[in-house]
Amino acid sequence: MLKLTPCIPWRKSLEDREKSLRRRLIRLELDELSIRLSEAESAFNEATDPLLVEAAILGLASLRARQSYLLKKARLEDG
Repeated sequence: MLKLTPCIPWRKSLEDREKSLRRRLIRLELDELSIRLSEAESAFNEATDPLLVEAAILGLASLRARQSYLLKKARLEDG
């Protein structure tokens, strides 16, 4: 009969590395998102057509929602 050990020694370091990589990915995505937000804000400021203004507002709302989600996810990862 095969006996399994309850804990694999290298598993903890692997989990720590994965958690670190997830945190780094979230930070990179937040950095990219802040750039996209500034671009969307400048597009909103330059828009003159009402349809462009509405599209810019919807785009900003979407980006801010994504940013909020990522910030919550980052807080959970730091736990």
